[in-house]
Amino acid sequence: VAAWPDHKVECTRLKEVAPKVPSPAARQFAKILVKLKERSPTEITESIFTQKRSFHDLMSNVEHIEKDPERMEQFMQLWCTVRTFIGEEWLPPVEMGLEIFGKMVINSYSICDYHNYDVGTGLYIGPSIFDHSCAPNAQAVFDGRKMILRAIRNIACDTLDDIRICYVDLLELQRERAAKLRQQYYFDCDCSRCAADQKAEYLEEKSPALTAEARALWTALRQLGAPSQADYERFRESAEQFLKANVLPENDIGRVKARELASYCCIRCGKFDNALDHQFARVNVYRKCYGTFHPSYGVLLYSIAKILHYNGNLQDALKYFKEASDVIAVSHGNGHPLFRELSEAMMHCTLEADATNESH
Repeated sequence: VAAWPDHKVECTRLKEVAPKVPSPAARQFAKILVKLKERSPTEITESIFTQKRSFHDLMSNVEHIEKDPERMEQFMQLWCTVRTFIGEEWLPPVEMGLEIFGKMVINSYSICDYHNYDVGTGLYIGPSIFDHSCAPNAQAVFDGRKMILRAIRNIACDTLDDIRICYVDLLELQRERAAKLRQQYYFDCDCSRCAADQKAEYLEEKSPALTAEARALWTALRQLGAPSQADYERFRESAEQFLKANVLPENDIGRVKARELASYCCIRCGKFDNALDHQFARVNVYRKCYGTFHPSYGVLLYSIAKILHYNGNLQDALKYFKEASDVIAVSHGNGHPLFRELSEAMMHCTLEADATNESH
């Protein structure tokens, strides 16, 4: 109900342009423009701990965007789409529109589901204050659209300045992370993790061509939109053929990406034993690259536990349920729905294990 004043414009326009639907980025941009048409940027606020921030406070990096042909093209395409979608009456002068666009793309977060897959994008004014590190001490997780900031290391500070989150995927080579940070946020990172990565302490790459091949498989699957069972089977076979044909260490980025794809497709094909092999192979890599209390590491352990439970390997399942619980209690908190779901699954596994022991 509270969001209806903003949504009613979008709702009306969506009916008018149906069956066409603007891209998620265009819809997000349109929503922001509508909100700013009716309210001052200083009136749109969020609190973060004891500080209040407004849309006006957000960094836009316009001076960098204006020199970035790719970003400027993206802006002009969005501008034209939004003009058609909501109409000229909702648009500010183009210079102000570029400023708003910059604030949107620089400060938006990827919203993830409980399995840590991206499901949307949101602009969170308060949490946009946090700076980046590839060795973060905090992590954002989500319960629906609600963002929850969790400390993943001890943080000894009395200001927000020392809280660091990671803007990029830590399961990437340092050069890929650096390129993403420059492209998306216009800065270079010189944290301890980046220095260690340059010495190949985390991930390595034997062959850029093989890495590109593994990434291309993921891209091809995502482009299908709604893959069929046959599609998952085909990509499972491709990923597993890649793994057999190429002898790479488990911390090679190409092998990691192929393992992820194979596991993902195996689960959707019901080939759980195969999925377990690919998941076990990633445990040490995930722990090393993401850290002990990262959501992705906890979700991997939870997935292993569920498959072991399904297969009747109750004692091994309990071991991984416990490890996953220890991680997710920190990464998400014991009030998060994922933790409650995990706790219930672990309780059922414990009861089954106890019943089995009594029967013997």
